[in-house]
Amino acid sequence: MLDKKWTANEFLCFKLDSGGRFISWVYFTFFCLFLVLSVFAIVFVYVDCYAFQPFYEKYFESFESCSLIKLTTTVLAVGLIIVSLLTCVVFKKLINGINERDHTKMKAGVMFCAIINTLLIIIELYGMFVTFSLLDIIDIALTITICVYFFVCLRSLCEKIQRENELTEKEADPMKTLA
Repeated sequence: MLDKKWTANEFLCFKLDSGGRFISWVYFTFFCLFLVLSVFAIVFVYVDCYAFQPFYEKYFESFESCSLIKLTTTVLAVGLIIVSLLTCVVFKKLINGINERDHTKMKAGVMFCAIINTLLIIIELYGMFVTFSLLDIIDIALTITICVYFFVCLRSLCEKIQRENELTEKEADPMKTLA
């Protein structure tokens, strides 16, 4: 259970429920778009492999053949497709959990949100150390703030729904309150 100072009663100026739906739909939409872009990457590399030649020569100093680019792009894109599909399913389950007021369906989505946010912060920190500028510092600060706030809101909503469900169970079964 989160400490009281790390809980939220509202999402910006909206109810926590609306905020949870908003956050879930943002993640869901983002990963659906990511899924589509990964498919387009595979299609594009098979249609016009030589478009990658300048990029490949810049970073790898030689352009052997399209087969290596096709293999690398396909492996990366298939991995991203699998991760995107899994993420879309988890966040759809989170949306359903919020709509059905079922905290057990929400827990996987909240934990997945924490994992995604942690990875995003690590990527942002790596990017900051590679290029290091004032804009990078502002970017990482904003990213960390938004990621932590999204997680705190989703976790608070999950705990709120869990407390409501426990209260409803106790009211429905008075014998549990005596135990």
